[in-house]
Amino acid sequence: MGDGDVDFIMSTYRGLREDLSAAAGLFNWDALDILGGSLKDEFRGMLLEDLRYLQDTLGIKPGPQDYATKKHALLSSLFLISMQSGHDDEARSAVLEMARARRTLG
Repeated sequence: MGDGDVDFIMSTYRGLREDLSAAAGLFNWDALDILGGSLKDEFRGMLLEDLRYLQDTLGIKPGPQDYATKKHALLSSLFLISMQSGHDDEARSAVLEMARARRTLG
């Protein structure tokens, strides 16, 4: 996507920067380590490329920046560790807490 395309999308979808910033704040860098080799290298590469684009081109820093997003990151790490360890009840609890922290299920 070229600069003109980005400018067009940003001018058409006026809330895009705020939406991307909110979504980027929920990204959990530790999840990449927790998931380890279960992520395909191709997917990991594409994800990191998108995150670099957000930061370098749009000036949006991925990862938690405030209390609410840091809490969400901790809960998402707990969810992943619970799933890997077979602690389904704790995983369910973490998912519900993440939804409360985001104020949405999605």
